[in-house]
Amino acid sequence: MYFIEIFQAFTGRLPEVDDLIANTAGFLVGYLTAQGFLELFDKKAYKYGIIRILSTVILFCISIFALSFWANGDALQAEEEAYVKMMGRYGMEHR
Repeated sequence: MYFIEIFQAFTGRLPEVDDLIANTAGFLVGYLTAQGFLELFDKKAYKYGIIRILSTVILFCISIFALSFWANGDALQAEEEAYVKMMGRYGMEHR
């Protein structure tokens, strides 16, 4: 996982922190979901397998939802700053 990001430096692309975070999150979701599916085949741990799969999927969805709000907040702030800069450049007042 990290090898791919480091290898990108030799191909003209630079590794980015958000790629590392997304790759690590994807690995964890896949691993926990696979463990849940493996527990489905064990009669003693069947309920725990279902709980593990559901909790992994639900927590992943909540995390993505929260991160999208965080990322959009940064984008809105950058858009507002660009708008104020443009208005100042043309001598207009910001409302």
